Formats: sequence, structure tokens, C-alpha cells
Amino acid sequence: MIYRSSPAGLTATLVAVVFFLALPFFSFGRGEVHAAVVINEVLPKTAPVTSEYIELFNNGSELVRLDRWTLENTNGEKKIFIMNASEEIPANGFRTFYQPQTGITFSISGDTVILKNEKAETVDNQSYPATLGYLTSMGRTVDGAGVWTICTSPATANKTNNCPPPPPTPTPLPTDVPTSTPVPTAPPPTPTPVADLQQVTFGQISNSDVLGESNPAPVISTPTPTPADVLNVTVPKFVLWQAAVVAVAWAILGAIAYFHKNYRRRQTKK
Repeated sequence: MIYRSSPAGLTATLVAVVFFLALPFFSFGRGEVHAAVVINEVLPKTAPVTSEYIELFNNGSELVRLDRWTLENTNGEKKIFIMNASEEIPANGFRTFYQPQTGITFSISGDTVILKNEKAETVDNQSYPATLGYLTSMGRTVDGAGVWTICTSPATANKTNNCPPPPPTPTPLPTDVPTSTPVPTAPPPTPTPVADLQQVTFGQISNSDVLGESNPAPVISTPTPTPADVLNVTVPKFVLWQAAVVAVAWAILGAIAYFHKNYRRRQTKK
């Protein structure tokens, strides 16, 4: 048997398939809205402490129910405040919790406030230092956004914050490193010129000595003598040796002649 589907049945089948395929992309509940609730302002130091409060702000466009959400502090006498089913915060609205309701008494040594959703997931947390003055709150420069800073007095519970932005941190300028001034050093002493006496070596005769003139003052540099000023007489060594040999030979010959002459005289007398 063959079943024929009508156009209406085919359309219904396609719609059902598309619905089940798209089902994982639909979000049931308000998970995205939860992230829109933040801690907006905290007044921690008051007298009496019953004036201390925590202010929340809803950035979202829908009302958020705060059932089983919690607020807690982390320093001093730690407390956890659990919100009931009646707690809610409107879109772009405020919700403030005072100390008699939460039981949270902030520490004067500085403290931190933590906001968690019904799944015990931390949604926001903010702190204040021990140096924060009494009756001074800390909050966001813009409701639900901006930076966390010190607000001007008086505090503004359930109202727009009066928290001017902190002054920008000045950029440190580079510091010039002083350079040492060089100490002038004395120039090295000029050497005293030493008189250079003209030397007369063997075989050199100065014209001034021949003429009997006195020697001039010592000169700094020795000029190169020219043939007109100096008479050079050079005797080679081999000539001296030859003269010595000839003198010795003549002395020997003279001795031989002397002895020969005496010998002949003696022979004649005999």
C-alpha cells in the first residue's frame, strides 16, 4: 500500500523538523539577564552601622528576580545574605539592601562584597580600602558601568551615582641623567731643547779651527757638512796594515845586515 502525503501534512512535518533542530539555540529562563545585575555602590563605614548598605543596579531591559541570590563579605565578621523569592530588580533600576536586612557589618580595615546568582556563580565583586573615610561611599562612575571609585558625599542610595572619575595617572617624564663635566688636564710640558754639539771625527778638520776662530754657540741641529766647510782625510785600514808590514820587514832586514857586517869583521881579524 502506498501512502500519499498531502501538501498540508508535508508542511507540518517540515515545521516540526525545523523546530527540533533550532531548539538547542533557544534559551529558556533569564541566564543572560543575570549578568546585567551588578554591584553599583557600597557605603561601608557609618555610625551607627545600621546605615551601611549595598546597592545593586540592573543594566538589562527586563526585570530580574533575585530568588536565592546571595551577598557576602570576606573580611572581619563574615556574613552571607540569601535573598528570598520576593526580591526583584526592575530594568535599569536600583535595589538597595541595608545592614539590618543583610546582617553584613563591614570591616573598617577594608572589605570585599561578592554578589552570586542562584547557581552560586559570582556575578560581581567590589572592594574598598581601609583608608576610605567614614560616611563615604564607593561606586561606579556610571550606573551599572564605568570604573569603581570614591564617590562624593552624601551617598546616593537608589539614585544615580555621584562618583566622578579618578584623575588620570600622570605619565612619568624621563629623568635627565646628569653628565659629569670633564676636568681639564694640564698639557704635557714642552721638552727643553738640548744643545747638540758638532762632532769632529778622525779625518775631519773644521775651517774655524784652522783659522784660530772660537767655536760658535752650540746649535740645536747639526747641519750636514758640505765639501767647502770640511776637509775629509780617510785612511783605509789595509793601507795601515801594509805600512806596518813594510816597517817590520825593514827592521828585520836592518837587523840581518847589522849582524852580517859584524860577522865579516870578526872573520877579517882572524
